Amino acid sequence: MLDRILLATDLSPDGEAAWAVARTLARRAGSAEIAVACACPAPSAYSEFDSERVLRRVYEDEYRQMNDTLKRYTDTCLADGLRVRTSMISTPLAEAIARTARQERADVIVLGIRHADMIDRLLGKSLVGQVARAAPCHVLIVKP
Repeated sequence: MLDRILLATDLSPDGEAAWAVARTLARRAGSAEIAVACACPAPSAYSEFDSERVLRRVYEDEYRQMNDTLKRYTDTCLADGLRVRTSMISTPLAEAIARTARQERADVIVLGIRHADMIDRLLGKSLVGQVARAAPCHVLIVKP
């Protein structure tokens, strides 16, 4: 039985299918709770900006946009009568997802795959593979 579902997402459009699958699993399970681990880029991801003020502004704008998107998705879950909790995680992502799954005592991790991940798999840098190896539970991979 699924009591706790961990949805690991970067809130990209490719991840929308993973949200739908997590909601469907939670509805079918009846009393399942969705814990959402949202991958938040570290400020160092914006190192190409010369000005610290510009860097901070870009980071804060993106963070605000992520929060708005996250709120929209969680409101959808709440409207469906689902219990949902959110948290932000950062790099290294595979370790952070596995750690969050352990902390949440997740029964399954729902992880969306992006089109870019296809190339990463060929290069041996697949986040999906890293999560699957480190996860304390099953990992359900969802295509966009």
